[in-house]
Amino acid sequence: MEFIQRLVSDIATVVEWEGRVLRGRVMRICWGAALALLSVGLVFVTLLMVLAAVYLQVSASGGAIAGLLAASALALLCSLGAGLAARGVSER
Repeated sequence: MEFIQRLVSDIATVVEWEGRVLRGRVMRICWGAALALLSVGLVFVTLLMVLAAVYLQVSASGGAIAGLLAASALALLCSLGAGLAARGVSER
Protein backbone atom coordinates (compact mmCIF):
# COMPACT_ATOMS: atom_id res chain seq x y z
CA MET A 1 0.00 0.00 0.00
CA GLU A 2 2.83 2.35 0.83
CA PHE A 3 4.41 1.62 -2.55
CA ILE A 4 1.24 2.71 -4.38
CA GLN A 5 0.99 5.91 -2.32
CA ARG A 6 4.61 6.75 -3.07
CA LEU A 7 4.08 6.00 -6.76
CA VAL A 8 1.00 8.24 -6.93
CA SER A 9 2.88 10.97 -5.05
CA ASP A 10 5.81 10.76 -7.47
CA ILE A 11 3.50 10.93 -10.48
CA ALA A 12 1.69 13.95 -9.00
CA THR A 13 5.04 15.69 -8.39
CA VAL A 14 6.18 15.06 -11.97
CA VAL A 15 2.87 16.30 -13.40
CA GLU A 16 3.05 19.43 -11.24
CA TRP A 17 6.64 20.10 -12.32
CA GLU A 18 5.78 19.63 -16.01
CA GLY A 19 2.85 22.02 -15.57
CA ARG A 20 5.15 24.70 -14.16
CA VAL A 21 7.62 24.23 -17.01
CA LEU A 22 4.81 24.42 -19.57
CA ARG A 23 3.38 27.55 -17.92
CA GLY A 24 6.80 29.19 -18.05
CA ARG A 25 7.18 28.43 -21.75
CA VAL A 26 3.70 29.75 -22.53
CA MET A 27 4.40 32.97 -20.64
CA ARG A 28 7.68 33.46 -22.53
CA ILE A 29 5.87 32.96 -25.85
CA CYS A 30 3.07 35.35 -24.84
CA TRP A 31 5.51 38.05 -23.74
CA GLY A 32 7.51 37.64 -26.94
CA ALA A 33 4.37 37.96 -29.06
CA ALA A 34 3.20 41.01 -27.11
CA LEU A 35 6.57 42.73 -27.47
CA ALA A 36 6.67 41.91 -31.19
CA LEU A 37 3.21 43.44 -31.68
CA LEU A 38 4.27 46.51 -29.70
CA SER A 39 7.37 46.87 -31.86
CA VAL A 40 5.33 46.62 -35.05
CA GLY A 41 2.89 49.22 -33.73
CA LEU A 42 5.73 51.60 -32.89
CA VAL A 43 7.20 51.15 -36.35
CA PHE A 44 3.86 52.01 -37.96
CA VAL A 45 3.42 55.09 -35.76
CA THR A 46 6.95 56.22 -36.56
CA LEU A 47 6.33 55.72 -40.27
CA LEU A 48 3.10 57.71 -40.10
CA MET A 49 4.87 60.53 -38.28
CA VAL A 50 7.63 60.60 -40.91
CA LEU A 51 5.04 60.65 -43.71
CA ALA A 52 3.18 63.49 -41.99
CA ALA A 53 6.41 65.43 -41.55
CA VAL A 54 7.30 64.98 -45.22
CA TYR A 55 3.82 66.06 -46.26
CA LEU A 56 3.90 69.16 -44.07
CA GLN A 57 7.41 70.14 -45.14
CA VAL A 58 6.79 69.72 -48.87
CA SER A 59 3.27 71.16 -48.84
CA ALA A 60 4.52 74.27 -47.05
CA SER A 61 6.93 75.03 -49.87
CA GLY A 62 5.35 73.38 -52.90
CA GLY A 63 1.64 73.06 -52.22
CA ALA A 64 -0.73 70.33 -51.11
CA ILE A 65 -0.45 68.24 -54.29
CA ALA A 66 3.35 68.18 -54.11
CA GLY A 67 3.12 67.19 -50.43
CA LEU A 68 0.76 64.33 -51.22
CA LEU A 69 2.99 63.12 -54.04
CA ALA A 70 6.10 63.23 -51.85
CA ALA A 71 4.37 61.42 -48.98
CA SER A 72 2.95 58.76 -51.31
CA ALA A 73 6.36 58.25 -52.95
CA LEU A 74 7.96 57.78 -49.54
CA ALA A 75 5.16 55.37 -48.50
CA LEU A 76 5.74 53.37 -51.70
CA LEU A 77 9.47 53.17 -51.02
CA CYS A 78 8.82 52.05 -47.43
CA SER A 79 6.36 49.37 -48.55
CA LEU A 80 8.81 48.09 -51.16
CA GLY A 81 11.54 47.97 -48.51
CA ALA A 82 9.24 46.08 -46.14
CA GLY A 83 8.38 43.63 -48.91
CA LEU A 84 12.04 42.99 -49.64
CA ALA A 85 12.75 42.54 -45.93
CA ALA A 86 9.87 40.07 -45.60
CA ARG A 87 11.08 38.17 -48.64
CA GLY A 88 14.60 38.00 -47.22
CA VAL A 89 13.32 36.71 -43.89
CA SER A 90 11.04 34.11 -45.50
CA GLU A 91 13.87 32.69 -47.65
CA ARG A 92 16.09 31.87 -44.66
